[in-house]
Amino acid sequence: AGLGLLEATYSVLIRSAVEAGDVEAGLGLLERMREHGIRPRRRAYAPLLAALSLDGARIDAVERIWDEMIDGGVEAGEADHVHLFRSRATGPTAGVDAVF
Repeated sequence: AGLGLLEATYSVLIRSAVEAGDVEAGLGLLERMREHGIRPRRRAYAPLLAALSLDGARIDAVERIWDEMIDGGVEAGEADHVHLFRSRATGPTAGVDAVF
């Protein structure tokens, strides 16, 4: 048995997948982290939130990632809040009521 990947390695792989346009691969890596008992940090969630927030149809995924991040004790940064609000403002229920 070899050594497992570290949190930092997973985070780099997630960012690389997202930057290459493969958000699904990034989500898969996040799932794999959890399966291996590795607690994701903000740097694992941030690229996924950023990419998913640009796709108004993916608001459910943004909300799920956000909830997991916050429930896991990860402190959201200012940019993370912007991504959350962006997804709500551009999602299928866009408007003031969706943001507030």
